[in-house]
Amino acid sequence: MNKAIINKLIRYALGILQIFVGITAVLGGFGLVSDPSGTKMNVPLELLKNSPFTNYLIPGIVLLIVIGVGHVFAGIVTFLRHRYAGNISVFFGAFLALYMLTEV
Repeated sequence: MNKAIINKLIRYALGILQIFVGITAVLGGFGLVSDPSGTKMNVPLELLKNSPFTNYLIPGIVLLIVIGVGHVFAGIVTFLRHRYAGNISVFFGAFLALYMLTEV
């Protein structure tokens, strides 16, 4: 296979993955922000027992804005083949990994 075709397939796969992660994070973040108790999303407050948070408002805002909007933005930049698309993708991917690490 031609190297240009492989690069194009990788770019499309990355862009689709980023858009998917972004949309699901926007939906999840919106659910947590609209109901910080977590009742609507069946997420018990007991999960926050050993954390600095008393409800899901702040984690929901971070999920909605940074993870959700950030990954949608990164996906669009990836599809547009922007000069810094790789750097933006790494930044938001690292932030997602950090978010997931603290979540666990």
